[in-house]
Amino acid sequence: MNSGYNRQVTKAGGVLPAGDQLAGLGSKSGLEEALEALENLDISKLQMRWRELFSRNAPARLGVDLLRRAIANRLQELELGGLSRQALLRLRASSGRVGKTSTGRGSSSSPALVKPGTRFVREWQNDVHEVQAIDTGDFVYRGKTFRSLSLIAKAITGTHQSGPRFFGIGKNVSAASNREAIYG
Repeated sequence: MNSGYNRQVTKAGGVLPAGDQLAGLGSKSGLEEALEALENLDISKLQMRWRELFSRNAPARLGVDLLRRAIANRLQELELGGLSRQALLRLRASSGRVGKTSTGRGSSSSPALVKPGTRFVREWQNDVHEVQAIDTGDFVYRGKTFRSLSLIAKAITGTHQSGPRFFGIGKNVSAASNREAIYG
């Protein structure tokens, strides 16, 4: 029975958890064997396997096919490496859940999706500060890499600031202000 998971295997130096079923996964045949073994596991063994890999119980209503696919994906992720930070940001942005809290209001901690190469320019206390977005989803400011605009705003002002607000971007700012913040 082929459940349709990707069986292409190349070694990328991933770290694997210990366990009898994961022994030997450092080789191509080990991962392939582990994926094939999933096809013969019943739901209780798949749920046990889920607990080993995710350190929590499987969702109660998750069917056998989805359990197999999720476990296979996790095994491949551990062996071959996961998604890049930029890819995760894009997925979160496309899911429509970015920045939503239980109240439905936006969250200031949600990452903004910014195209690599975008420049942010801000004048602060008679000093011009320029930041550039890079392809990892991080930002470069004066030769140093930062994970968020808020960290850069804090480095500039010395106090906690909303990075997007500090650089004049966001939904409560006019389009003209956004263009000015990005292009100077």
